[in-house]
Amino acid sequence: MNDYLQEVETYLNNDGLNRIDFIRANSMAKASDNPAMQECFDQLDLLIPADELLISELTEATGRPVELVRTEDLLHQMIQLIARESKSIYLLMQNDKYREEMQEMLHEAYEDQVSVAGVDIMDAESGDLIDTVNEINVVEPDVVFAVLECPGREEFFLKYGRMINAKLWLTVSFENISLGDKKSESPFRRFLTSRKIRRQIQNSEEAETAASPEDTSEQEREE
Repeated sequence: MNDYLQEVETYLNNDGLNRIDFIRANSMAKASDNPAMQECFDQLDLLIPADELLISELTEATGRPVELVRTEDLLHQMIQLIARESKSIYLLMQNDKYREEMQEMLHEAYEDQVSVAGVDIMDAESGDLIDTVNEINVVEPDVVFAVLECPGREEFFLKYGRMINAKLWLTVSFENISLGDKKSESPFRRFLTSRKIRRQIQNSEEAETAASPEDTSEQEREE
């Protein structure tokens, strides 16, 4: 995991745009029949296998072991690193129904630690994706956090990536996920939900610790 984080830190301080993609085995399978996806994967600065099946296939193909890391843990460390470096994040979502939810969940999981410079949807149906690029460039974020489906995300980046003014393009898959469907939650959703729950528990414990001795003594006398 440390190797991944060192790469992220380097990218955050580069002048150009670097790309990191969390990729699952089903995405790699789609790429075999999609030249745009193949080209996009070839141009990645860092490919992070996001499931055991892909890790197994990569290990067999390369002849050397590939590190297995939990997507949730690595995302948490990446976001903490982005926060420590005082870098801003732009959330680019697949559609409108995820936009508000993801922004809220990210805020509740990290409160004010993370600077969200903007939130937008990639409206592929409108065909006017240059507006998405312009919205990103107006706020000049350090990181574009793209939670998009494939192959649309690869096709978008091949066409518009060179125009984007940012340091890091970080892609997380959110394929075929229904809101509220716990059985089909993505690692990203589980990650944010777990962070939110841990934050709530921590706040509750801090509130109890902060209770004054006088209040505790008064409560005991009343009992």
